Amino acid sequence: MKTKRITEKQFRMLKHFRYAWPELVKLSRSLQTIGIKECNCGLTARDEKRRERLEKKAEGLAKCIGLDCYIQRDPRGCMLYLIGPSCREYTDGISVY
Repeated sequence: MKTKRITEKQFRMLKHFRYAWPELVKLSRSLQTIGIKECNCGLTARDEKRRERLEKKAEGLAKCIGLDCYIQRDPRGCMLYLIGPSCREYTDGISVY
């Protein structure tokens, strides 16, 4: 059986993904906490700024590994998804949970 070789660009992306994943999980959990607080009692101005900062950081990490991110506002499920160019919907992407 012949193995398929990956390109240098794909290798670099996998390398970045390895380091970005733990941080993305932390960001997803923080966004989940903020989403729950928003549903239960509302957010303060400080919480709003924190959510914006977390969302920008998640978008930056996703771009670093060659993907986009989608942030789901409903805290009953996964809040953060990584989506690629072939994804038609965010549910086709990778859920960061």
